[in-house]
Amino acid sequence: PVLLVNFLFGEFETKDIPQVALVLASIRFFEETIDAMEEHGVHQMCTIVFGSPPPVAWAHVMVKVFQNNYPERLKSAVVYPVPSSFVSLVRQVMWFVDENTRSKVDMETDEWPLLRRFGYRSEDLPSEIRGGYIGVGERWKPDRRKILGLAYSFLLPHGRQVANLEEALYSCARKASAA
Repeated sequence: PVLLVNFLFGEFETKDIPQVALVLASIRFFEETIDAMEEHGVHQMCTIVFGSPPPVAWAHVMVKVFQNNYPERLKSAVVYPVPSSFVSLVRQVMWFVDENTRSKVDMETDEWPLLRRFGYRSEDLPSEIRGGYIGVGERWKPDRRKILGLAYSFLLPHGRQVANLEEALYSCARKASAA
């Protein structure tokens, strides 16, 4: 099975939903997905990471959650579609991901290498993600400046923002434990 995670080209995070709610919902989603996979004897997942980049603090916290709790669940991940001229930038912004996890992540610009990797035909992909960088760009019309700004923001320190999000997450966990 291949899990498609869509970050909506910078629209994954909104002003109406706090990031801690996104983290909690994401953890719950992944827990339920892992449980469902295990029921079918599947212990590792392949993932297509689409519409990147995710919010910076969310990414830092979720990577830490996965590295600490599910270190061997990821079989492979493909960030798609990445303009070929930005593959090196995407690799640089993954500095906070451990070496083992980074080694499982690839970037693809075009649809055909993605199809080949998973043994898919074009019609096996959701129509929203077909066409590689050019086709997806025409369909979604992402704000390229916003995406570039989000990508470059991963190169900046976010210690306080990440720490605040982690504290909010731990606070929710303490409240749940007390209840």
